[in-house]
Amino acid sequence: MSQNKFKKIVFFLLFILDSGISFGQIRSAELGINGLTCAQCSRSVELKLEKLAFIKKIDMDLQQTNAKIFFKDNMAVNFSSIAKAVRDAGFSVRFLNFQLDNKKINYGPDCFQVKADVFNLVGSFSMPKGNASTFQLVGKEFSGPKEWKQYDLKSKGNCKGKNNYFVKEKQEQ
Repeated sequence: MSQNKFKKIVFFLLFILDSGISFGQIRSAELGINGLTCAQCSRSVELKLEKLAFIKKIDMDLQQTNAKIFFKDNMAVNFSSIAKAVRDAGFSVRFLNFQLDNKKINYGPDCFQVKADVFNLVGSFSMPKGNASTFQLVGKEFSGPKEWKQYDLKSKGNCKGKNNYFVKEKQEQ
């Protein structure tokens, strides 16, 4: 058995064994929204997002066409529901970045887990230093086609969970 395959098996077993332990917390996200042109547009997105039970607070920024979203503690965050809420309001997601509290996160060579969700890593990745890391969701519902088509997402995704996402490490600027 190759060493890489062995690491993947050990990492997967850690997922199963640690399922009862609380994992790191996703605290906040920055959401880029295409098409926001007026206060009413911004408000319609905000109203859709407020319906999601895991969202604590939303700060809309019409000038930057972004939203800063804060999540409730100890609740799973469903990023697909966020993207759907934006689409249901009549807009599309330009980007979705989230900040992750690194405490109790088991980073594997290809993925990491937060609660029951698995985040498959694409692109280059450096082991996090410090208490928080920022990741950008990659995929059709989370970014423009230029962004996600550069990754071969079909050949990735070795780790599976309740919700499966593809992410790339977001370098702080």
